[in-house]
Amino acid sequence: MSLFSILLACTIEISQWVHHPHFGGFNRLLEEDGRVLAATMGGVLFCSVSEDGISFDSTWTYRGKLGYDRVSSLYRSGDGSLWITYLGGGIEVFHPDGSVTGYGHLEGLPLNLKVNQVYPDTVVYAATTQGLAVKALGYFVNYNQSGTGGGLPSSVVNCLAPVDSGLLVGTYSGMTLLLPGLPPSEASSWRPVAPMAGKSVETMLSRGDSLWSIASGEVYLCPPGGAWERIESYPGTSPYSLCTGPSGVTVGDLNALYTYSSGDWTSVEGEFMGNPVTAVAEVEGVGLVAGMTHSISVDRLEGTGLALVTPEGVTRHVPPGGLFNDVVSVGVTGDGACWVGANRSGVAYLSGGGWTRLDYDVLPSNNQVFALEASGETIYAGSHAHGITWIHWDGHKPSKGITFTGEDGLINDQVEAVSIWDEGTAWFAQRPFQQSTEPSGVCRLTWEPGNPETAVISPVSGAQGMPSRFVWDIEAIASDTVYAATEAGLAMVVLPPGVSRIYTIADGLPSNYVASVAVTGSGDIFAGTATGLAIISNGSVRVVPEVTGFVECLCADHLGGVWAGVPGTLYRVGHDGVVQTFTRYNSPLPEVDVRNMACDPDRGRLWLATSHGVWMADLGQGLYQGTAGALVYPNPFRPGAGEVLGVAGIPDEPAVFSVHDLGGALVHRFQSRGRDDFSWDGRAGDGSSVPSGIYVLTIQREGGMELLKFTLVR
Repeated sequence: MSLFSILLACTIEISQWVHHPHFGGFNRLLEEDGRVLAATMGGVLFCSVSEDGISFDSTWTYRGKLGYDRVSSLYRSGDGSLWITYLGGGIEVFHPDGSVTGYGHLEGLPLNLKVNQVYPDTVVYAATTQGLAVKALGYFVNYNQSGTGGGLPSSVVNCLAPVDSGLLVGTYSGMTLLLPGLPPSEASSWRPVAPMAGKSVETMLSRGDSLWSIASGEVYLCPPGGAWERIESYPGTSPYSLCTGPSGVTVGDLNALYTYSSGDWTSVEGEFMGNPVTAVAEVEGVGLVAGMTHSISVDRLEGTGLALVTPEGVTRHVPPGGLFNDVVSVGVTGDGACWVGANRSGVAYLSGGGWTRLDYDVLPSNNQVFALEASGETIYAGSHAHGITWIHWDGHKPSKGITFTGEDGLINDQVEAVSIWDEGTAWFAQRPFQQSTEPSGVCRLTWEPGNPETAVISPVSGAQGMPSRFVWDIEAIASDTVYAATEAGLAMVVLPPGVSRIYTIADGLPSNYVASVAVTGSGDIFAGTATGLAIISNGSVRVVPEVTGFVECLCADHLGGVWAGVPGTLYRVGHDGVVQTFTRYNSPLPEVDVRNMACDPDRGRLWLATSHGVWMADLGQGLYQGTAGALVYPNPFRPGAGEVLGVAGIPDEPAVFSVHDLGGALVHRFQSRGRDDFSWDGRAGDGSSVPSGIYVLTIQREGGMELLKFTLVR
């Protein structure tokens, strides 16, 4: 398909989806004959463990082997099948013959498909966040707190442990015993475990005839023939995980491991990067394997890898793949490198086929990188409450970075979004810290990049007419003009003096709460609000009825369309008004939780920041890579329909664009900073409309001159 046909098409077809998962956030480890299988928030890791360390033999990921990526637990049944449970994807069973059996809604699992653990026997029991699911026949029946007559202390079931006297069930509000052979629907079938009443029972295991449990930050033991009691001698402060092995029972704690054997505790402390050990296993003859999760990670989305504890010491091993799951911001540099910021883990970039985490000394903080934008060789990254940092990228190594804060002229230190106009001009959207009353708004930075002494920061706050202190997004349309998405409308800011216009419900917006903004090459402004999407064209506002809900992010692509991220749905509004919808049913995006987007026009790629890692959608032909020379589009050109003339097939570098009629008369001339800055609306230099006919576009740049014919139709 040619570029012309792509641009004129009503819809696009994504040729490829690429997922970059992260294997941090460990939930369970399963030891099998010197190998360790790890259940992580990005899939399953298969590891070989020896005195020399941990090697990652293979991975099972979503859109590969797995039907989902949030793996909560692993269980090897007696027939050799591997049972995998998901936090949102139900259960899959991988049989020795290569076949796979899946259990989801149709098989009776509860609606959200969040399964914490499974115990398959003659009867299959599944611990879910909506009850205990029991498969005695061909399907699961779910029993929640009310459906058991209160026999379950809570409908959130965390863990299971079979014992001689029945099935122990650990819930969010206590532990209970399901007596053998009795129906779960009867309250009389259950026996509460008094010492853990009201406590969240996180995990359980058996060692010999003894039972162990962690409940609400405490370790409990039930000796053979005895009763449950809290272990007063436990030396840790925050137990997370349990395992049993030749050395005894090991507890994973915050930045520590503690092993109990013959009544005594031994410890390994201070070797786990300050993180909780959320999964642990013992390999006989080698040592302990510990899976770590960031201490401030939400839902265990982020982790720092595996640690191997041997008599020689502790070594850390980082799994392959992307570096973050909980990605909140994304940008693309001119060479196609993808840059992402994570909620809890800083900044990383994909270049040369591999991911690299930004050194911890580049940014003042690696927490909550909500703001990130890239253009050419420039990256701006903002850690919440630490201002904004400029980074230069030469294609090989990023510079140390220069940070601007409130002391340098920012209104405050919370930068929510960035819009780069050129190398020396950038705009910043700001918001107050939490719900404080500190001033906020937008700022423009003009400077000689790399020389902070030349920096001039121009703030625009309530004093200059900003309608709200909460600015969520920003889009520059000139060095002195920007659109700001605020909680009280879409503000057009022109420097000097400040706000020149505010669009609200009174003008036709679906809501005054504007969360995102994008501008197309034709000059149309897209405003994403709390209840839908609006397009502002020549000052008039119209709503896109197909796009409903909270429009969290917007991104214009190189094909004349705009992408809109709404929880559960990704939309594309074409230049012709055609709306495409992408959901978890017609795309591979799990949950379609898109927080931010960036388009690489040269290569035709759309990058998505999600809670499930980084995704890339190949949109087809880019504006430069793979083309056979300069192209003008659309052709024929119909300016009366709101189109603008653009160019593809040349590098995005400075050039002079001139339009002549067939008699050689100059109609329009534009000296551009790059290919993407050129556009023509069909008007002559005096503002008059150019008549229909055949015209010639001349492109003069350092590489030479090119002549392109096109037809203008009115």
